[in-house]
Amino acid sequence: MNRNLLKQFYWVIPVVILFLGLALLFYQNFMKVTEPPEPDWSRALLIGETNLNKLPPVKMTEDGEFLITRFEDGNLATTRLGKDFIVKDTETYDIPVDKWTQLYQQDDKIIYFDFTNIYDKDKNTIITDVEKFYPLETTILYVKENVLYQLNPENLKSQRIMDIDLKEVDITPQENEDGINILAYSSVLNGVDITLHQLTDGKINTLYQSTIPVEPGKVVNDISFALNDQKLALLILEELVLTQGNPEFFNYFMQTTVTNKNQPPVNELVLRDPAGNNNLTEVSNVVLTYNNGMPTLLFQANGQTETQYNDRTAFNIYKAEINEDGTTSTERRSNTPYISTNPQWVNEETIAWLDLDPDGNRINISSANLAAISKVIELSQDDWLNSLGKTMGMATSSFFAVAISFVWYIWPLLFVVLMYMFKSRILNHDPKWIYYTGIGLYAIAAAVGKNQVFVDNIYINAPAYLTFNGSAYFYMIIFALIALWLTNLTKRINDWDGTVRILYFVGIHIFLITIFFGPYII
Repeated sequence: MNRNLLKQFYWVIPVVILFLGLALLFYQNFMKVTEPPEPDWSRALLIGETNLNKLPPVKMTEDGEFLITRFEDGNLATTRLGKDFIVKDTETYDIPVDKWTQLYQQDDKIIYFDFTNIYDKDKNTIITDVEKFYPLETTILYVKENVLYQLNPENLKSQRIMDIDLKEVDITPQENEDGINILAYSSVLNGVDITLHQLTDGKINTLYQSTIPVEPGKVVNDISFALNDQKLALLILEELVLTQGNPEFFNYFMQTTVTNKNQPPVNELVLRDPAGNNNLTEVSNVVLTYNNGMPTLLFQANGQTETQYNDRTAFNIYKAEINEDGTTSTERRSNTPYISTNPQWVNEETIAWLDLDPDGNRINISSANLAAISKVIELSQDDWLNSLGKTMGMATSSFFAVAISFVWYIWPLLFVVLMYMFKSRILNHDPKWIYYTGIGLYAIAAAVGKNQVFVDNIYINAPAYLTFNGSAYFYMIIFALIALWLTNLTKRINDWDGTVRILYFVGIHIFLITIFFGPYII
């Protein structure tokens, strides 16, 4: 081999290994950034952006296509997706919108609310001075002058339903095949009164009434409900109000039948993080439904993710099934580095949600229909940038390994210094024992202080090929053999003396450990 090329091996080989280590690190980070939320669930498919932090309901048309409504540049816009999740057409309406705008849409029928009045899509006023607007699947409810009305979208006629004072009572309406269900609740001393009404053919009937106890110091932030035949499920989101520090949040679940006159137990719901060992926190935006006879939650929560470098948690979308014994089975439904919010079911195997982003909030869809949706999900520029950013951040932090391994190389370094101070004449003869003594001191220090560098974080965060049983000793020996080979090569090619080769050996060994294990130390 060319001698000039051999002379460069002492730095060419480490550089090649450096790029190999960075390539492996980038590949691992890329796989984590683009990891699906679950093996049987797709990654997010970006289908549009909106200026507002809200997402109107995504509708399914009669032929099984998806109609997505969004607020774009101060106007209303729609996107139609086919069954194959490919965009078929888009349309923009000359309807002014802002953060207060609410919308009802069914095919080409559009009715919107600007927080004061209700209009049709031609901006004609339908109802004025409205307090609250509730768009449902096929109809609209609204409150005006302490009265709840139903508005027929076809003929735009209103029908009085019941009296209601929103200063005293909160209501949550839902629509299903049986009609419209309305849950009304209000706070009382040490509890909350709930009443479930059903609206059928313009008539209101009371299905269930109860008082749910609330512990002193806690307030009810929201109640979600689901009705399946005679079974009623309630999720109560409560907050412990503290005079100091951050508030604490609690989730309580109750299931009963509408004919049950006894107070059923109310149990605190524990939602485990499927991607970590902790509980999910800050649960909100809950959609409670019955799925295959089981109460099921779709919600936003703070949980573990590997999609970013500087934070191991993010707000994502989760699904949880509640078992008969009150335990839950939780799965992720999104896995992004953004704040995912406003989840909603599109159908039983597809959801939509919003990712908040300063550059434009992203409307996403994901699905269990992997065969169809995977064909249209493409790797984005953000995927590459997030992977690169995470890689560079981890590579930079890896050099903490150099500082942590100080106790390894201080002894051979001190040995070399002492030899120069007191035995410089011996160094002129470059005896082999000096080289091997320095290497031996380093090997002893590394073996004794192994746990100072190979900390628990490495075994938690590093990939399996770096963390198998005995991997620390295995790689320390492999790296030592590589360093020894390069060091011996330098003696033949560059005529380095023993002390320089000691420092080179130590530097290469620590360099290799830093490249492969350093990114996972913190």
